[in-house]
Amino acid sequence: MSSEDYYVTHFAEDVRIHLEAGVFRAVCKHLSDRSADVQNIDLMIVGGFCRNCMAKWLVKEARALSSEISASSPKESSLLDAFGHSQAAREVYGCDFFRWKKKYPQKASFEQMRRYQESESIHAVHKEDRSLKSGMTVSMTQEFESKFILRILEAGAFRSLCMHLAERS
Repeated sequence: MSSEDYYVTHFAEDVRIHLEAGVFRAVCKHLSDRSADVQNIDLMIVGGFCRNCMAKWLVKEARALSSEISASSPKESSLLDAFGHSQAAREVYGCDFFRWKKKYPQKASFEQMRRYQESESIHAVHKEDRSLKSGMTVSMTQEFESKFILRILEAGAFRSLCMHLAERS
């Protein structure tokens, strides 16, 4: 399935990217506003993805964009390669993952674990998990934010979310 298959109206690429990025940010904010009520395990049970999956999709998009621009923009490409899970998690959770985890310490119940195991067939698979762990220094993060519009990565992560849900519906 291509990213355009879930649109009825075919928008210009820059408009599509803007729309997808906006929706991705809205989904992140929606989940962030409900952190106390909606656990990651609940998201996995119902939709097969969670906040961590969304962060991984952001990193995956950074790697894809890095590959696209590596020949023409090697410095920007290396910044994208350094964008790791911890930076992406901050975008998705609205704060550092460990701070979020400390603020919302929710232990899964036996029932949740049972339902999680039953729903395993719909869970997102992240084959490239090892490549997601790199991280940026503070100066690299500032340079990344000034050079790249996070919107492109958010749009790609949103496309990953839509494709994940479409494959399971």
